[in-house]
Amino acid sequence: MVTKGRINLAKILMVFIRHKILISLALVVLTQLAPVQAEEFQRWDLLNNKPEHAEHLAYHLAYRGFLTGFNWMDLADVAFISSYQQTEFLGNKVCASSMRASTENYGFAENLHPIRYQWQSLSNTSLDHTYLLDISDVGKSDNHNVTWVDWDDEKFRRYRKRQYRQTESEGWSFDSDYQEEEWYWEQDGREKIPDFLSQFPPVNEGSMTYFIHDDTKPIENMMPAVDPLVMVRRARGHDFDQQPSMQVAVVAEDEIEQFQITLLGKEDYVVGETTVSALKLKSVMAEDPEGKEGWMMVWLTDDDARVPLNFQVEAPFGKMRVQITEQSLKQAQENNNGVPVCAKVRQD
Repeated sequence: MVTKGRINLAKILMVFIRHKILISLALVVLTQLAPVQAEEFQRWDLLNNKPEHAEHLAYHLAYRGFLTGFNWMDLADVAFISSYQQTEFLGNKVCASSMRASTENYGFAENLHPIRYQWQSLSNTSLDHTYLLDISDVGKSDNHNVTWVDWDDEKFRRYRKRQYRQTESEGWSFDSDYQEEEWYWEQDGREKIPDFLSQFPPVNEGSMTYFIHDDTKPIENMMPAVDPLVMVRRARGHDFDQQPSMQVAVVAEDEIEQFQITLLGKEDYVVGETTVSALKLKSVMAEDPEGKEGWMMVWLTDDDARVPLNFQVEAPFGKMRVQITEQSLKQAQENNNGVPVCAKVRQD
């Protein structure tokens, strides 16, 4: 379960309008009073580590505002990956999408709160139902959460990494000896772990599963819905010239909400020394068309590929953005593959 106040980059694309995800990152990184204890975390090299048979787009996450003297400060590298190939999940043909974020190349952020964050999703090939959300941070936070959207049973089933916890010490008292703290593994949850989660290595010398059941709740707004990454893929394939507005139902962890994306116009957009024609879009929750509870601006290239150039939101005393690197933009233009379509069957 995601703890309030923790960094949760998982909803980085749309759900952060409600949950202020990028804002949480900025505040944690920029307001830490002291560095964390030095630790070594794996380098991901997100800007150059490109998977096969997938679209790979690289970005910088940055904040600008009062906390940085109103200058843009890069805090993390971000990569969006859209698979071109199909796989299977519970008998369904699915496509994989993922987002990864790392502070490894930014000493300030890495010293204060190292992040190795990944959001992965599996959705059907028509991109109208998301089945699985796999969210983890193997950096300082060290958490792993999975949400199975069980459409057949109309339930959200959530699982999390089993924790090795420490008992609270009772300390000294006049009538007892000092009670030493003890360590213990969390017990199983109410439901059995599904077979598709058994691939993760067990813990406690192999006697306990890696995951435990967290909670299960009914899907209240039952409608076809996708996760934020697939929503962006849907927006990239939408013809805003013919229909300047679109609505998409978005699922994130244990809720479904309607978002509205509207074309505001077209303009030139500059990345480094490269200028491209772009569509400027505004996204808000459908129940909040004026964006009083939050909004996001999105720029897409005005071509067949509709490459996302920038995602920008308001933050306390400033703004946050996730902007494509110039190298990644140029490579996308050279490849000219269009909007990624998951239409091929994986050959293992």
